Order: sequence, then C-alpha cells, then structure tokens
Amino acid sequence: MSKRLFVVVIFVVLLVFAFSTQTAPVSVALSRLVSKELVALGLDFHVVKDIANPTVTELYQVDSIVRNYAHVVLYGFVALAIVTTLYLKRIKIYWAVTCTLLFVGVLAAVDENVQGFIPGRGSELRDWLSDMLGATIAIVVFMVIIGLFHLYQLSRGRN
Repeated sequence: MSKRLFVVVIFVVLLVFAFSTQTAPVSVALSRLVSKELVALGLDFHVVKDIANPTVTELYQVDSIVRNYAHVVLYGFVALAIVTTLYLKRIKIYWAVTCTLLFVGVLAAVDENVQGFIPGRGSELRDWLSDMLGATIAIVVFMVIIGLFHLYQLSRGRN
C-alpha cells in the first residue's frame, strides 16, 4: 500500500510542477476554462449574479478563487499521500507530520521560485501559504481519521 501511495506522491508532485512551469498565457487559459465550466455547472462561489451571463469581472473573481483552491487541494493531496506513506512505514506520527510539513514547505518554496523564472509568471508568498494551508488541513483530517480508527479499535478490545 505504501508503495502505491509513494507513486501517488510522485504523480502529484509532477502534476504540480507541470502546472507551475506553464507559461502565463497557457496557465491563464486553463484556469479561465476551468472557472467558466464551474460557473456553467452552477458553482459560482457566490460571486456571479447571472450564471447564464457572467461578466468578465465575475469570471476573474471566480478564477482567482479557483487558483487559490487549486493550491490548497493539490498540496493537500501531496501531504496526505506523504503522511500516510510514512505512517504506514510505522514512523511515529510526530515525525511523519513534521517530515511531511518540512517536505511540503520546501517543495512549495521550490515550486514558487521556479515560477519566478517562467515568462509572465511570478512567485507569491500567498501561494506558498495556500500550499501550506492545504498540507495542514490534510494532516489534520488524517490525524482525526487515525484517532477515530484507534478509538474504534479500543472499543472493540483491540490494540
């Protein structure tokens, strides 16, 4: 199981860097396409007044929200796969969480620095903070699930 999760980690890291190394026009076109589709599906983040005819400003606001959520979600998956892999390798939870946060923090910093070299892109502290928020949320969810699992085992008389 942990080998498969490690493959997931590698896949998501490569996916992150594939998105990060896109030129600005490609990145903007992709996120605008995703934003338009989300609005068409009715997911407008309470920004769009008329879903049938969203304004350019409304789509820009949705696009900004989508980009921030993308950071949170992608790095959340990275963190979840790493912390789960380490936990399944019987590494103490404290070290699994610490190593995961350190790895994700460095990965996100490298990712942001790489973007600084891509034409039309930039490196932003806000993006790094979104990445770390995603990792933190994923780790908290993981720890709650592990805690509930251990409580369940204790209630059934298992250690």
